[in-house]
Formats: sequence, C-alpha cells, structure tokens
Amino acid sequence: MAERFAISYGRVFGLLAALIGMGSRSSGVELDGETLCVRMGWVFRAEVPRGSVVSARRGEGVRLTRGVHGWCGDWLVNGGGTGMVELGLDPAGRGSLAGVSVRVERLRVSLEDPGGFLAAVRAGVHPAAGDDNRARAPQAPGEATVSPAASAASSRRRS
Repeated sequence: MAERFAISYGRVFGLLAALIGMGSRSSGVELDGETLCVRMGWVFRAEVPRGSVVSARRGEGVRLTRGVHGWCGDWLVNGGGTGMVELGLDPAGRGSLAGVSVRVERLRVSLEDPGGFLAAVRAGVHPAAGDDNRARAPQAPGEATVSPAASAASSRRRS
C-alpha cells in the first residue's frame, strides 16, 4: 500500500492553488515499494521507479517562489517555503509539465512531514544487486544514499 505525504502550502498560495486546480486535494507525494509519484494538480506529475532514488535529504527553504519550476532536469515543486526535501535520481526519470514530457534528475518538494517522508524513503533503501549488502554512510546530514555503485554513477554524471 502506498504511503501518501502532503505537499506543504502557505496560506495565500494554498488558496490560490486550490482555485486553479493545484491545491492539496490534487497534490502530494506517494511512495510504495516500487514507485515514487510526485504530483501538483494538473500542472506537474513525475512517476519514477523507487530504485532510481539515489539520494534523499532535507533541502534548503525557498523564500519567494511557489508552484512548479524547473530546467534541465532540476525541478522544484512547492506550495510553501519550508519542509523541503531534495531527491537525486539516477537514472533520470520522466515527468509531465502541463502535458509536456520533461526529464527529472533532481526533485525538490515542500512537504508537511519531511522527516516522515525521508524515514519512509530510507526504509526502502537497499544496496544495488552485486554490492556487498552494506549501504554507504550518508554524505551529508539527513542524506540517504542507495549504494556505492549508484553513488559512483551519480558522481560521474555530475562531472
């Protein structure tokens, strides 16, 4: 069964988002044993294999912008400025922005329960096949990394 995590909304943007079909009723993050799905109303949807999540950590707060913003695989989906989590995906996934297919390599989302979400992601973190069954220690406070092999692939991609 999928766990659902609510996107956090500020008071003003929450009202505006609800009026245009991007409010909390049609938005959120769902996580099950196979898939991670992030949705903000009709505007944005990304559904990626859970195994593609190579890192998950608390993100920095966002001061001014709200909604869905992205470029070159880096996406921000937020209804508020706090509760940010940052996910690294390798291989990059696919998403949809108002019906247009987009690449998703890094995803930042504002959540009401970022700690609960990160715990759920970590509960499903398993070393990749062929590894020595020991997950690598996190690189930064609050970061979960899948495996040495996945981390190496992610590092090569950023170089």
